[in-house]
Amino acid sequence: MTTTIILETDRLRIRQFEEKDFQDIYRLNTDHAVMRYQVASGKLRTFEEEAMAFFSVIAEYPKNPDLGGWVVENKENNEFLGVTSLKYVPGQDDLMIGFRIKENQWGKGYATELAKSLIQYAFDRIKVNRIGAITNVDNYPSIRVLEKAGLKYEKQIKYNDWDMKYYAIENN
Repeated sequence: MTTTIILETDRLRIRQFEEKDFQDIYRLNTDHAVMRYQVASGKLRTFEEEAMAFFSVIAEYPKNPDLGGWVVENKENNEFLGVTSLKYVPGQDDLMIGFRIKENQWGKGYATELAKSLIQYAFDRIKVNRIGAITNVDNYPSIRVLEKAGLKYEKQIKYNDWDMKYYAIENN
């Protein structure tokens, strides 16, 4: 299988999912600390639900290779750091960025580096004029990442029964 790299930064490589990534993604998505602000019911997905979600992401790549969910890894040593996404979300007009980083990698600037690079990628490659992101109103670390990446708070919304803050940035 050929690795499809989406983009690289100084420290990060963002690439399409490969079957070998499933265990890392499953561990990430079932880590209560990582998922604290992302699971409204408090109930994490089962192994089977995670597998279905994982393979549905892979199935979408041929339809639109410039959008989707991707692995984030350390460019120097190929360590799995987390996942990211650039996609349209039902109920939102803007192209949306998202990210999830392993807890032991928090505080190293990876999420900010990632968000900035996704924004630039979307403006340059996909040619969108505006990008959005949502985060739980209590998720202060993610709020800070979005602000550092240049997104501005616009409004509070309900998403999956959560109170969320909506941020956006325009390509000037």
